[in-house]
Amino acid sequence: MALVTAADRARRAMSQTLQPFDVTLAQFNVLTILAKNKELPTFQIAARMVEATPGITRLVSTLESKGLLRRVQAKGDRRQQLCSLTPRGQRLLQDVLPSVAVAQRALLDDLTASEAQVLTRLLRRVPAGDSGHLSNALD
Repeated sequence: MALVTAADRARRAMSQTLQPFDVTLAQFNVLTILAKNKELPTFQIAARMVEATPGITRLVSTLESKGLLRRVQAKGDRRQQLCSLTPRGQRLLQDVLPSVAVAQRALLDDLTASEAQVLTRLLRRVPAGDSGHLSNALD
């Protein structure tokens, strides 16, 4: 339960940090995914999300209505939509990232640098949860 509690605290802290910028944690995740990629189809964005979301189309539509991303139909497949950041989306990320970095550091304030590195390394080893390990651990 400690892991779940820590994840919830981190999620709430990040959500509060993003609130003044009028973006949710899921929206921020989409923006950071697109910042690392020039253009991606929506299904690839969904696959790269930190938290799985069934509403990727709605999420993308919201970001598009805010002028933070652009969506166009792929030339070879009209069913596929390609998304990219707008200049406004890029600026928002530049404005948000320092606040996110401060919030992340605050979450780890009670840890030494060495402890934070160990924690990060261990968290990266936590399985995705689809392998059945979690249900076995809770039995």
